[in-house]
Amino acid sequence: MKPNGVIKLLNAQLDAAEKGLPTTPLLFEGPPGVGKTAMQDAVTAARSWNYIDIRGSQKEPTDLHMQMPNVKTKSLICCVAGWVRNMPKRSVLGLDELGQTDKSVQKAFYRLVNERRLGEYPDVVSLPKDCVIWATTNRVGDRAGAVRLFTAMNNRFMIIKVEHDLKQWIGYATEKALNPLVIGYHQANMSIGKDMLMVFDPESDEMSFPSPRSWEGVARTLNYIPDESLNGDSFLGECVSGHIGVDGAGDFLAWMRLREKLPDIKKVIKDPGSAPVPAEPMVAYLLCSHLLAEARRNGSVAEPIAKYALRLGGDFTFLVLPDLVNSHADLYENADVQDWWMANKEAIPYDCINKGAA
Repeated sequence: MKPNGVIKLLNAQLDAAEKGLPTTPLLFEGPPGVGKTAMQDAVTAARSWNYIDIRGSQKEPTDLHMQMPNVKTKSLICCVAGWVRNMPKRSVLGLDELGQTDKSVQKAFYRLVNERRLGEYPDVVSLPKDCVIWATTNRVGDRAGAVRLFTAMNNRFMIIKVEHDLKQWIGYATEKALNPLVIGYHQANMSIGKDMLMVFDPESDEMSFPSPRSWEGVARTLNYIPDESLNGDSFLGECVSGHIGVDGAGDFLAWMRLREKLPDIKKVIKDPGSAPVPAEPMVAYLLCSHLLAEARRNGSVAEPIAKYALRLGGDFTFLVLPDLVNSHADLYENADVQDWWMANKEAIPYDCINKGAA
């Protein structure tokens, strides 16, 4: 299942829980760095739910429940873990790294996952009715420390195999305003059918590799790398390869050298009607990501950027203008933008609210 499908499923479960409907525990399986836990965090945060992160790899069976002597009654009582007993309402119980959980802890989780309770009579504690259970694991062959789960554990979950999607990730990166160099690189790759978002070989001895998670790391690093290093010197290369490996870094740094061919963004904004338009498609992709980033930083430049985007033509106008109008609704009042929109509205892959463009 691709990220948009995963997010749709997570939201559907929270909707059901809010209505008091029972939900099936979910187990997301996929390679390291594909975004299994990150998507859960994002959905729960957006919905203002509690995310209770429990790492089975750091637990022992007695961390869930154990018998303790009661001196007064001269009997044994069952003590259930505080995170179960005190689970707040509107909570997601996140069983992260389930595949790295010891076999004995897996068995201790059986009842919690299936019956939503722990303990022994009369000391049985149940999860709140609106608590949902989501778990994650890497694949056994990923060399990520995951072991094969018991079939009895598998059978307690709806198992979802998570895969990456380049187009969806570009949309996510654009919305999160990641570094434009990273966004432009992947946009250009997608235009020629190339995908460097997730390049994972479990048999490789290379410690770093491209993944959605590591590309976000590259984007963060570029935000604080000294400007003089952004022309591709060895310092930058070592930093980037530390995220995505030597091969990935080499390809990305070759792309970054196109920065030297970019027109001056300030001149584009000052004179959008006559500023030069890149002849090379790869340079144009890079320019588009920079223009959108500039518009997010300074909303007052959205109109001249829109005017320039219309001159780019073809796919490049499509890359800039719908996103720009989504963020700056007043642009739709511009006659040139409106004409372009009406001529191309059937192909625009965006739901634009309050624009009058539907």
